Amino acid sequence: HRVESFVAGEELLLSLGLLFERDGRLFPAEALTVLARVEGSEAERVVRARHASVFDQDLLDRIGAAGEDLVADACRAELVELGRADLASNVQRVSLADDSLGYDVSAPSVSFPTRLLEVKTSGRNAPGLFEFYLTRNEYDTGRRSRDAWYLVGCRWDGSVATVIGWCQAAGLSTYLPTDGQGRWMEALVRLPKQMLTPGIPPPV
Repeated sequence: HRVESFVAGEELLLSLGLLFERDGRLFPAEALTVLARVEGSEAERVVRARHASVFDQDLLDRIGAAGEDLVADACRAELVELGRADLASNVQRVSLADDSLGYDVSAPSVSFPTRLLEVKTSGRNAPGLFEFYLTRNEYDTGRRSRDAWYLVGCRWDGSVATVIGWCQAAGLSTYLPTDGQGRWMEALVRLPKQMLTPGIPPPV
């Protein structure tokens, strides 16, 4: 399964009250324990009856797009404010063309390398934490391009996205799995919000 499928499943179970969150951890509700013993097709019928609006990939895509658009617009606005409308016109949501680059938004800087921004938009509400999924490709891109790559965290409140802050790949290493006999490819990161510098990475 793709990691996005697991995220969608978590969000669906949370929205149905079959999972609950406490101190940043997820726990099964009693109803989920009962449902787990029900035959597959019947369990699916119960879930659909419990909530007619199933949380799907299309909604995840819309949430991700909202965060990326927000960050791209903020980058353009800052460059225009600096009198660099020429650079602002080059801000791009590259994820629309290729989502395997390891970043979502390309944003020129005035005096630094072009910013490569990996935007994570999360509706998870763990106290003091920003929780998101990170792929190995995104992290490796951040390590290779350590002076240009930034993770930008956004909060989704159910209708709009807001920017929380940013950090570089080096700030993530403590919160990622270690490679043992295998090699991690995707991880749920629980990053203390204090590790995020408010706003977006500056263009100067």
